[in-house]
Amino acid sequence: MWRGTSMARASRLMGALPARIPSRTLAQVVRRLMLSQAAAPEGIGTPGEMAGLRLERLIAMGDYTGALDLMSVMPRQGRGTALLQAEAELRFLSGENIAACRLVGNEVRTSKKDFWQKALVFCQLLSEQRDKAELGLTLLREVGTEDALFDRIADAMIAGTPAEVEDLGAATPLVLAMIRHAKVSIPTQTIATMAPGALQVTALNGDLPVALRLAAIERLAQSSVSSDGALQKILDAVLGALATQTEEAPAELADPLRRAVDRAKLLMAARQAKVPVAKAEALSQALRSAAADGAFVGAARLYRNELGQIPVGTDLRWFAADAFRASAVNGEWERAEAWVSMVRRSAAMTEEAADIMKSLAPVAQVVRGASKAAVVPVELANLDPERGFLLHVVLAGLGQQVPLSRWERWDGAPTGTFGPMPAAPVWFTLSGLNAAIPSEDQAPAAPQAGSWKAVSAASITPKPAVSDSIAVQALGAPTAGTRSDLKHKAEHLLVMVQAMGARDLTFVHPAVLHEVVRGLVAMGLPQEARALALEVALEAGL
Repeated sequence: MWRGTSMARASRLMGALPARIPSRTLAQVVRRLMLSQAAAPEGIGTPGEMAGLRLERLIAMGDYTGALDLMSVMPRQGRGTALLQAEAELRFLSGENIAACRLVGNEVRTSKKDFWQKALVFCQLLSEQRDKAELGLTLLREVGTEDALFDRIADAMIAGTPAEVEDLGAATPLVLAMIRHAKVSIPTQTIATMAPGALQVTALNGDLPVALRLAAIERLAQSSVSSDGALQKILDAVLGALATQTEEAPAELADPLRRAVDRAKLLMAARQAKVPVAKAEALSQALRSAAADGAFVGAARLYRNELGQIPVGTDLRWFAADAFRASAVNGEWERAEAWVSMVRRSAAMTEEAADIMKSLAPVAQVVRGASKAAVVPVELANLDPERGFLLHVVLAGLGQQVPLSRWERWDGAPTGTFGPMPAAPVWFTLSGLNAAIPSEDQAPAAPQAGSWKAVSAASITPKPAVSDSIAVQALGAPTAGTRSDLKHKAEHLLVMVQAMGARDLTFVHPAVLHEVVRGLVAMGLPQEARALALEVALEAGL
């Protein structure tokens, strides 16, 4: 993975990654990089440097389970203060407060780092020792430690009053852990740009309004690498709070929050429904509402269990479009194909089925993954300019042929409000890495060592603390077709994520989307390329 990349370059790239990765597909790729066994980048780094960077990235992504698993296979002897701090943060964020505070108690005696003093204040607050916490906070201020958000949250916990939190973008892991236990006020508009860790503590904080927590869990499901089971536990907790609410949502509730509450009520109705038609009606309304708010991917993940209880049948043909898209999001390709096949069989006989098939055509084209020689069907050129243009961008990235007349058709037409191009060095690095990939017929016949793989932690013989060849858990088999002959593989993927930035997918510049999808295909990751293209299509409302 790191062949051809220096340790210094790897450190810079990992430090430049955005805290929020809007694509779940790319977030999973980064997770795989962090958790897979591989030789460390070339060159000399400080002991444990790569391991520490990997932990920092997993924490930023909200993958606390993966980070704890990674730490569990690292030898305890010789861990530096950075790794010990990461362990304490992980324990706090995972709710293992006793273990975290035990570690804090050991380190605060010998370390002069501000982190341990702040963590001690938090432990004192957790154990209701408010006088000691107040004294510790005063001492931190006297020595000139500046952390406005930490101070504000700590003061609020001492006083038992709510704290105003305008933005969680710069919140440290320790502050995020504190917010889970504090009374806070979080502006609604910040939910859309929160990183996974901030979304998770928002959804778990029982002192926050239920509507805000529902919006947070939807956004968390949209791009988080958390397992479906973990998301369901958080969702069930929030739905339980909604069920015990005695008052209706106030009239002044912001529209996005009101719609999130309405979707949650529809999901609860679907869970209670005994008849498939009633279940489908509730889920259809919820999915379409989520699509209008740009949250379809997250909603489909959260409704997965209920969607799986609805049988494919002609009596539910009206539900086929929603069911097909949701099945595709969840990687249930056979189920998605079953819904399409059912509609296709009756498309020639009923106008309703023909209309449904027509509405499914754009997403079906992405899911189908036609051969590279295929020309994008002419009927897809008749979509409205904004969505049609974006669809052709990702299909071209997948290798399908787009006639020049299509691009000319959109010249000068409004095609959405896209963000700026990434910084020139990032863009030219990405395009250069893509251009440097040799065609598959030039690749060596035999795979080389160090290919993309992951193995079970149980099979790893512990290495010295200075080694970063750490593997964690079984992540499944490598993606079929993955190229093992390439250099700069991990570097290439990290540059892709950096170029995409933190904005929602429909705001990413089309040239970047095309280059990233094309690069994934060239690297031998067609499944990931198609999944990213699917995310873009669904967020665009196709």
